[in-house]
Amino acid sequence: MKLNLALSTFLISSSFILGGCGSSDSSASDTANDTPSIERGSNFENAIKKVDSLNMETDSLTSVLTEIKATLGTSYSDEIALASIIDIVEILNSDSLNNLLQQDSGMTNLDMFSGETDYIINMASTATLSGGTDILHELAVKLIGSVDNIAIIFRDKDKTISYGDINITQNDTLMIQAQASVAAAQLEFIASYSYGDVSFFQVQEKTINGVSYEYFNYQIDPLELISQDDFFKMQNTSRLTDARQYLKDGLTLYSSYEIDVDDSNSQETENKIEAMRLLAALNGDGKYMDIDNPDDGIDVNKLYSSSDYLDREDFIFSNSYVIDEEEAMLNVDKSIVNGAPFSLSSNIELDFNVLPADSFNDVIFISE
Repeated sequence: MKLNLALSTFLISSSFILGGCGSSDSSASDTANDTPSIERGSNFENAIKKVDSLNMETDSLTSVLTEIKATLGTSYSDEIALASIIDIVEILNSDSLNNLLQQDSGMTNLDMFSGETDYIINMASTATLSGGTDILHELAVKLIGSVDNIAIIFRDKDKTISYGDINITQNDTLMIQAQASVAAAQLEFIASYSYGDVSFFQVQEKTINGVSYEYFNYQIDPLELISQDDFFKMQNTSRLTDARQYLKDGLTLYSSYEIDVDDSNSQETENKIEAMRLLAALNGDGKYMDIDNPDDGIDVNKLYSSSDYLDREDFIFSNSYVIDEEEAMLNVDKSIVNGAPFSLSSNIELDFNVLPADSFNDVIFISE
């Protein structure tokens, strides 16, 4: 049974806010509690020249951004702002997070458990391959630190950072801050849960019929992974609370972002309308309904609640694989060769059922 959910609420804004940026494992600059009175020194000009000379086809973006940040100081407001923007760029486009934070623009309903597209297992693999949920939490904190820096420096509506023909205005930074805040919400949401034994996400090797294969156990036997008692188990409700606040903050910032007149009828306008629907739900009764299927939706306030959240207790897990509703036995070697669960006698990928418990229906609304 496929559960097409609006669980993407916590990251749905990746459809209408998150954009592509930079790379890697940087640390955010310290929060600029007091904006320096002098805006920039010679380091700023040198940093911008490095940005101008960047060749995206031949240069390592990670290396160049690291070099640029090393050039910048903490004594000038424009340098702090640029360093904070680079921190955001690096985190949002890091290799391990890129797939999670930048979903296809039309993705407003995600399959929580659906065989081939299991988003929670994607959450689990992202968390583990990124170094664990504590690392995701730290990245979220760094993003918010950068947001705070930018907000302080651009608190004056007329504040502009200019270089040549480039002007970064307060309005531009509202979008940057919104992107970072929504990403931080996603990361904190994921970091609120535990995802079972990390060995499921570590590369394994096996030689079969003279051929060497590398594989992940979560790909060849996902049922074994989700059957663990600590898979998708709530472990830190304070992170869930922070995720809700970061999401609200990001949507609020996005609501203040002024769309260019030339783009008034573009996708940006639709994105903003959708963002406002989600923000209204967070600030109201929590009911965020699918615009195309009004009977389907999610209670976002319960999703982020420290007591009403969803976790594995809200599902009924099957204890066997099936093909056409008939029980089937996993064959490990064939699954390794195919990179997915298979039985020995069938060329069809095995499926498994995850059904909603009664408590699930208090948070997710799905019409029959």
